[in-house]
Amino acid sequence: MRKWIYVLVVLSTLFSCKKDYSHLETKVLGHAGESIHNARSEYPPNTLESVKHALVLGADGVEIDVQLSIDGTLLAWHDPELDANSTGSGCVNSTDWSNSPEILVYNSDLPLTPLSSIMEYVLEYNKELMLDVKNYNSCNESYIDYATFNNSLNNLLTAYSSDQKNLITINSTSPGLLVELTDVEIKKSLESDVPEEALQYAIGYNFDMLTIKLD
Repeated sequence: MRKWIYVLVVLSTLFSCKKDYSHLETKVLGHAGESIHNARSEYPPNTLESVKHALVLGADGVEIDVQLSIDGTLLAWHDPELDANSTGSGCVNSTDWSNSPEILVYNSDLPLTPLSSIMEYVLEYNKELMLDVKNYNSCNESYIDYATFNNSLNNLLTAYSSDQKNLITINSTSPGLLVELTDVEIKKSLESDVPEEALQYAIGYNFDMLTIKLD
């Protein structure tokens, strides 16, 4: 009998200490669309088809890698260069998109996609869109021009309402790039694998969130 009393006391204590997490909301964002890994994906990463499939699977939104071309076009692409995984060549940041022939990606018949096409589709369905900006290009060992990125982004944002822009998060490892952004309705996220340092930046510059890299 004493044993059962002990078990009941333990259970009563556990339930009485249970915290209410109903105010927290978990969201699932597809990585580069449905996945960054080809082996797990129906479609290549960072393509419009991959984004569509992620939303069909029930994702709350998608994370997309973003590169800035030399003519100021924002492109959905991860790697600093085009040679390995597309029919293009050279550094993405050195590519003049306005004068480029169609570039196909990952041995498929799908084109390298401007961010504008993905943004239009995702926001039409009121889904979350995290833009992971590649602010440093190891291909030519240079940082992108933050003012040019800001202008290019603002040109795209003019087509959207305040509610739609609230669905967009700009993620970057560079506090300088986030500070350069002038649209007050998008969210800003600082990515870092040093949480303590990143938190001080986030507080000091009033960023909206942190993205922490884990092993």
